[in-house]
Amino acid sequence: MGSGSVSPECASFHPTGEAVVPFSAGAGRGHRPALEIADAMRPRYARDMRLLKTLLIVVAALACVPVLNLLGGAVAGALGLPSGGAVRLAWDLGWLLLSAFVTVWLPARWSPHWPRGLAVGLAGFWIGAAAWAAWNMGSDFPAWFIAAVLIGLPVVAGAAAWLGGSRRTR
Repeated sequence: MGSGSVSPECASFHPTGEAVVPFSAGAGRGHRPALEIADAMRPRYARDMRLLKTLLIVVAALACVPVLNLLGGAVAGALGLPSGGAVRLAWDLGWLLLSAFVTVWLPARWSPHWPRGLAVGLAGFWIGAAAWAAWNMGSDFPAWFIAAVLIGLPVVAGAAAWLGGSRRTR
């Protein structure tokens, strides 16, 4: 064979279209997809780094809750919104819903491990928080605010889980 040619054995393809390399255990045993071999040869620290990335994404998602709510309060102060009343309550509700969206969307979109499980778990957290808040807020807040929290948080969390998961690369 010439210097630039490839043997037919090395140029074979799996029925799925993946390039394959000969299995080294001996003739007659078949071929393994090249990606499977590469994954088996991947160092352990690379897999550990993916787990660390997942953990950091969850921590960042949970840190978004106070950061976004503080940002909403600072922007409200800069805009001159009064510290009480229905307008400020609606403003704070919007920032709460935004923080719920980001908290669920980040792991659903970017986590290398268990993206759907993390998104569903965080969405369940928000639904539980909404139920707890509605139970404990009682007469402290108007009925429209409690209804908006009970309806809005599950809707926003579900939308974030769906949007985050639907935009993932396969």
